[in-house]
Amino acid sequence: MAKKLNKDGLPEDVPTIIPDKGSDLFRDLNLGQDDESLRIPDDPPTRIAQGNMPPNAGSGLEPSTGEPLTKVIIRSGPSSKAHESLKTPNISSNLPSDPVVGWLVIIDGPGKGVSCQLGSGQNTVGRGMQARVRIDFGDDEISRDSQTIITYDPKHNKYYIQPGMGTNLTYLEGEPVLSPTPLSSGSKIVTGSTTLRFIAFCDEQFTWSD
Repeated sequence: MAKKLNKDGLPEDVPTIIPDKGSDLFRDLNLGQDDESLRIPDDPPTRIAQGNMPPNAGSGLEPSTGEPLTKVIIRSGPSSKAHESLKTPNISSNLPSDPVVGWLVIIDGPGKGVSCQLGSGQNTVGRGMQARVRIDFGDDEISRDSQTIITYDPKHNKYYIQPGMGTNLTYLEGEPVLSPTPLSSGSKIVTGSTTLRFIAFCDEQFTWSD
């Protein structure tokens, strides 16, 4: 009686033997690793059959409790440019190049209540960006670059006011300023429709050279 053969040409009651890679039989048969057709595949990855999947799988719920899964979102840090913009600003860059010696305080007109700092040497007063003391609050009668000039002489610890390049006059205590004139603390200065009061910081009691 003929026996039924399997796909390897052997009787079905004769088991097909696949030699282990490390066995002598495997080496005797010259089943090298370079022969892709004869290479024994690795174990396939473990998969969960659809019928054996835990409850709530893929629903966004914890399988054991049915509670919503906790999502952990990891955000990357700011870029190097954004990080640079978050650095503490250099406070010293916002300070004046020389110490304050006095102030001009607007007591009437546009900008009333604003104080402007004066430094050593000549202080040009005007509306433009080039003015050392910028008074730009809507008074168009003030020249852009130098409506008037207030000077502090550190050597003699004295203040002066003189006309600038503007065509409009500046008045000190009601009198026009036509040439360098000594300036005392508390004096009123009128230029355009703006009235200022000069306040000296350096005086007989204190100077920065002390």
